[in-house]
Amino acid sequence: MITGYHSFFDKTRKWEMRLLEADGSATVAHNPIGLFVVVTNNSSGPDLQEQVWRLPKGVEKVQKATPLESGLEISALGVGGIDEKTQKAILVPKIITVKYEIRNGILADQLVVGLR
Repeated sequence: MITGYHSFFDKTRKWEMRLLEADGSATVAHNPIGLFVVVTNNSSGPDLQEQVWRLPKGVEKVQKATPLESGLEISALGVGGIDEKTQKAILVPKIITVKYEIRNGILADQLVVGLR
């Protein structure tokens, strides 16, 4: 189930980048959000280029998504461990950067992901 949606359009390069948040919880306590990135040229017919990637697990909540040149910076809260007394997730700030590449007019099939 999609629980969040962010869309950014690069007017210079004519590419759209979408960030989708999906309820991926197998249990309530761990990794309840799956993050997916879609990059597309929104073309119709045979010129369509589009890739979908799932980002690494461990995100509890997306706070903000900001466009970068050929990418996004995602500010989120991630699971940093489990409190032994309460058995609840300890949330820590995470910054996830994602960058896509266009080579000779073709969208690369891999996304560059950085975590800090």
